Amino acid sequence: MAEVYNNDFMVTPRALRKSCPNLPDEVFFWRLLCVYGVMVYVQADTGKIQTIAGTGFDTSRPDVALEYILPFVTAGMQAPHRAKRASGRRRAKSIRKIRATQTGASPA
Repeated sequence: MAEVYNNDFMVTPRALRKSCPNLPDEVFFWRLLCVYGVMVYVQADTGKIQTIAGTGFDTSRPDVALEYILPFVTAGMQAPHRAKRASGRRRAKSIRKIRATQTGASPA
């Protein structure tokens, strides 16, 4: 983990912040947390994806990983910001819908 959060790496948040000046701080930092999550998960290479995609799915080449990670992370950082958060009731309904999709059940 220390490799991910070393001093050289910390230049990236400042550069990203400059490229997203219109995002409120809360939105920017949540998105940055998601970027870190992607990076740490890919670096950890727990083998979880092979249980889903099969053993033929090769995660051993960082150059190939970057071809997929960079556009994904870029799109996430550049996504339009919704000015207003969903209300508690709407957010709960959305969460139930996502969970139902994951489990195959119908949303309540």
